[in-house]
This record gives sequence, C-alpha cells and structure tokens, in this order.
Amino acid sequence: MNGPLSRIDGVVYSTPEQTKFYFGCGAWARQTVGDALRQVATEVPERTAYVCDERRISFAELNAATDRVAVGLRALGLKLHDRAIFQMGTNIETIIALFGCFKAGIIPVCSIPQFREAEIGTLARLTQPKGYFVQADAGGSFDLESFARNMAQRQNIPYVITTAIHAGQGAHSLEALYAGSPDTPALDTSGEFDCEDVVAFQLSGGSTGVPKIIPRFHAEYQGHVRYWCDRYDMEDGDIGIWALPVMHNAGMMFSVVRTVLYRATTVLLPRWDVASYFDMIEREKVQHAFTIGPHAPAIASYQHVDRHDLSSLKSLFTLMGAEPIEQAIGVCSINMFGITEGLVLTGTPHSSPEIRYGSVGMRCSVHDEVRLLQPGTTVQVAVGEAGELCFRGPSSLRGYYAAPDVNAVSFTPDGFFRSGDMMPRAADRRRARVLL
Repeated sequence: MNGPLSRIDGVVYSTPEQTKFYFGCGAWARQTVGDALRQVATEVPERTAYVCDERRISFAELNAATDRVAVGLRALGLKLHDRAIFQMGTNIETIIALFGCFKAGIIPVCSIPQFREAEIGTLARLTQPKGYFVQADAGGSFDLESFARNMAQRQNIPYVITTAIHAGQGAHSLEALYAGSPDTPALDTSGEFDCEDVVAFQLSGGSTGVPKIIPRFHAEYQGHVRYWCDRYDMEDGDIGIWALPVMHNAGMMFSVVRTVLYRATTVLLPRWDVASYFDMIEREKVQHAFTIGPHAPAIASYQHVDRHDLSSLKSLFTLMGAEPIEQAIGVCSINMFGITEGLVLTGTPHSSPEIRYGSVGMRCSVHDEVRLLQPGTTVQVAVGEAGELCFRGPSSLRGYYAAPDVNAVSFTPDGFFRSGDMMPRAADRRRARVLL
C-alpha cells in the first residue's frame, strides 16, 4: 500500500512506517468496507444480513440496494469525501444509507437523532457537510425532518436525504435512491479511494462537551473489529443483536463492520424494550449480545427470564454490570472498556470471574500498547495506584480532525493518546481496572 489515494486536509494519517508494519502483521485489512460487503454478497448471497422487526434483508439484496444508493448519491451531486451528517435510528434504512456512502466514498458524520441546533450547528461548522441523512420518525414527537431541512438551509447543506416515502420540499427520498433499476451498474471508484482512506467521522465529546471529530479508516476499523470480536470466539455466521444507536462507534463496530467481516446476521432493535430484547434473542437464536448504560440494569432486573429460551446465547458483553447480568440470565457476561479513539479492553468467555466482573480486561491486540501514567507526565504508576489510561496501536487515534491545538496536548511525546480516564492498576473488584 502506498498511502491513501485521496487525502483530506485536517486528517492526521499514519506514517508510512506504521502503515507498512500494520499491514505486514495483519492488523489492518486490505479492503474497503464496501468491498467487504461485495465479497460476502458473492460468497453467501442468500444469507440474512439484517433483521429488524418483521423485515429481513439478505447480503445480496443489501449489496444491490447500496450499489444503487452509491450511484444515486453521486448523481445528486455528492462527490468523493464529501461529508454527510446522519440523524437516523437503529434500522435497515440506516444500514443501507451507510453502505451507500461507504461505496461512494462519502464520509458519514456520526450524529444521533437527539442532537439539536447547538450540536448540529457545531458539527456542520467543523465538517462542512454537503449531505444530511434523516429518519423522518426518529425524533418521536419532534419533527426531525423539518428540523433537518431547516438546519440544512441555515448551514448551506445542499442535499437532504430522508426515509420519508414522500420527501418534502428540499429533500430527496432514500427509498427512491435504492429502489432504482436492478440493472444499474455499480459505481466504479477504482483509483479514487482505498482501504487507507477515511470511512467515517465519529465523535468524542470529552469532558468539555464540545464535539471532537475522530477519523476512522477502512483498514484499521476492520482490523479493530476483528481483534475485538475474536476475543469473544465469534465465528462465521454467528448472530448478534444490537439495540443501541447504529451511528455510535460501538454500533458501527458491532452492527455494521462485524456483520460483513463475520458474514453474520445482526438483529436490530429500533425501540428499546427489555421484553422485546429477550423475545428477539429467542426468536432469532442470537449468539452474541451487547449492552451499555441504562440497558444493563434493565436486563439484570428483568423478571421473566425463565419465559425465554436463551440456549443459543453464548455471551453478553457490557461496559459495566456483567456480574448481576450473568447471575440473572445464566449466560456468560463480560465487562469491557471501549473508547472511540481506538482502544477496546475486555476479558473473554474463558476468563475467570475476577477478570470478567472485576476488571475491564486486557488489550485485544498484541500490537496495542497500554500504559497507566501519572496525569500530565510520562511516569507509569505502580501496582496499587490509579493512573491515566494512555495507549497507542493499530487503531489508535493519530489526531482529531482539524484540531491542531487539541492534538498538541492529547498525546505523549512518544505518541500515546491521553484518554483522560483514570483506572487503578490494583485488584479492586469495586472499580474498573485494567490488566496490563
């Protein structure tokens, strides 16, 4: 590989030496995410890629629909590496829109439906988007489509793409893009971008609440997902369930990239309901489940577990709360730590309870370097002390997008990212800790 085919001003890329090493050791994938979908659609075309409520879509159907979306987006006027804000929910339309962008070389800016003027205005100023994808009903009683059209007008975003069947004035229908002729030839992007190019702009609010833009790349994102999911013994075709935002970094990793890498079926739950969660695990014979935040206590306290056949479920992983979940549902549960800047720490299904419950586990890749440092220094803390989690590796952030001042204070002199997260190095089951 000779570096990205088309660099974006403001993006910090890996050095040629780093790139050579990560490809050489297999830490990075030598394909784009769009190519990964094309490959799996050829290998297992009839296998179900996604289930959402009563709707199912195969890999062949997904590949064809997203080819048409890619062609349609370019026909609208969107160009290579144009940015597009996403305010969409957890459903198949979001998946189709994402892969359409991946194939067209358009960069999703990963937002959520709950964002309003302050957040969207800041993202628009930082990323200068040309597109705006919106799910008409994702805002509940809030008219999200009207909001998107209004923000697009105010921020000079020329193309609004909506999931509404009849797009209003100033918007285009996503369905019209992917419901075109099945004979439409796929978009030829050879020579435009490759696996070293940016695939998405993720967000990190940090302690200031001001969004910082994190570029994720085709090659490293896939390698990152492979290392992470291999820790849970995931196999070809394994079925997973996702009940959180798709556009979140964890959602992109588990419900998007994992699906094509493992030729896997992913069950999407568009509305959180703990009973529906268990219903879908039973109905679809889910093998791997993920949860964070307020969902974890709801799962652990669910009173009707015995009404569901959970025999297919191999493991459940969560940011915190593995012990009460495992006690409640009788399925191996594992704490983990994840950060959009590019590190996942976790135990495995074979780890001791002390590791699975009382820590956030270990690094997923042997090429991830992790240190706990005294804040503001490069001095590692001793066993029994808490330190700032710092790391570098094949999926680690090289620099926030267009933020040189922030980058100047976000890294150690030897390139370790300073996360700002404090973790004890000693064994203390009451607090998350990292095993170095």
